[in-house]
Amino acid sequence: MPVTPKQSGRVAPLNQPRMFSRSSSSGGLGGGGSLPWHSFPLRGSLLRSPPGRSHHLVHSFASTSGGKGGVSPPLGPSDAYPTSSPCGLFERLHSSRRGLGTRGEEEAPPMLDLDGVANEAEATAQTMPRGELENAVKELDMENLMLKSVVLRGREELIKLQDGMRETYETAEKEGENIANHLTRRLNAVQHKKAQLEARLHREEAMKAEQEQKLLDLKLSSFNLSKRVQHEEEETLAALTHRLQQLQTQRQDFESLLSEQSSSLQQLQELVEGLQTQTGSGHVPLKPPEGAVEAGGDTTPSNAEDMTSAEQLSLQTGTLEHADPASDPQEMLQVLKQEVAFVEKLQHDAFERGERYRLKQKELEERISHAEHQRRSGHLSLEGIHHELAESTAVAWELGSTAKIAREVQTGRQIHARSPTGSITSGSHGFETPMGVAESPGDLTTGSGNPRSSPASPLR
Repeated sequence: MPVTPKQSGRVAPLNQPRMFSRSSSSGGLGGGGSLPWHSFPLRGSLLRSPPGRSHHLVHSFASTSGGKGGVSPPLGPSDAYPTSSPCGLFERLHSSRRGLGTRGEEEAPPMLDLDGVANEAEATAQTMPRGELENAVKELDMENLMLKSVVLRGREELIKLQDGMRETYETAEKEGENIANHLTRRLNAVQHKKAQLEARLHREEAMKAEQEQKLLDLKLSSFNLSKRVQHEEEETLAALTHRLQQLQTQRQDFESLLSEQSSSLQQLQELVEGLQTQTGSGHVPLKPPEGAVEAGGDTTPSNAEDMTSAEQLSLQTGTLEHADPASDPQEMLQVLKQEVAFVEKLQHDAFERGERYRLKQKELEERISHAEHQRRSGHLSLEGIHHELAESTAVAWELGSTAKIAREVQTGRQIHARSPTGSITSGSHGFETPMGVAESPGDLTTGSGNPRSSPASPLR
């Protein structure tokens, strides 16, 4: 029998042969073909717990040996171990399919000494009669066939379980990929929205800074304009006051000149009357000019000839009052009228300029109030954008953490699925985990697919 010695002193079989071969040449021990068992843990479990057999063979051994020497023969390999049912065999088969790490951690069971078992079987076979030995061989063959059928059924069930586990793994992987893709798309959408909100926030901040600068410029221009208007009003008031004083002084001068002119005209009238009386011409005294009558209040009738003679007389006497505008009452009245019209025009211009300044000041105040209103509305919109940006950042962080957990779970599931010694228990634990991951996106989203934590956006 080929065996491989171990360093610990125990031996392990390379290929488990049948203890009793069914051959046509002989009915004793034989080295027939081995069982087609491909699993080393399965062979070890069968060696440690061989199948049960009936006890009449043991009784026959006892009776035979008792008849000869009264000493019971040594038990065979099938009697030295307790019997086990096919269910127990399947449980041992299931437990033998554990992972390498679990098998390494547990203590290895003791191996069977095949040489000792073979020697015991040979000794027992030599002490048994031929008929009982043939019956024992037949029973062992029947048990062997039963074990083969049990092993085949176990293999079929194992293949079915492996196929079902493979399908379950594939379904779980597809679901995990779908969940990861959905979370990735959600994360990309939230990141894109966050980038848009940040860009809009930058634009709003730039617009706010520009509006604040415009508001400062408007306030400065309004302040400068008010100072300029006040300065011009003061200058205009001072100029008008000075001009009024000058006009009052000129009026007083004109009044004094008019009084002197009226007295000189009266003297001239008296002189003309005296000359007419001396010459005896008998003409009526000359009428004073209209300006003199209006100024002095004298009303003396005259005609055009007396007027011309009076003018000639005044020219002959060498009076040069007409050379100066102040000497002529008409010219003085015209000058006074022009001055009054000029002052009225200045007053009208000053009033119009004041009205224009007031309108411009009102317009500037309206623009300042409009800019203040825009600034307040921009501040409110900036607060709303900051709030929405904070909520989007929180949602993006939650989605990122969920996607990371899903990727870690999927990676662990792939590692368990690719492990050659993964057990059915670990496989079931592996595909239970994606269900929890599949439930987690439902906590993040409502029926419409929108995040629960994010309220209605003010930008929409």
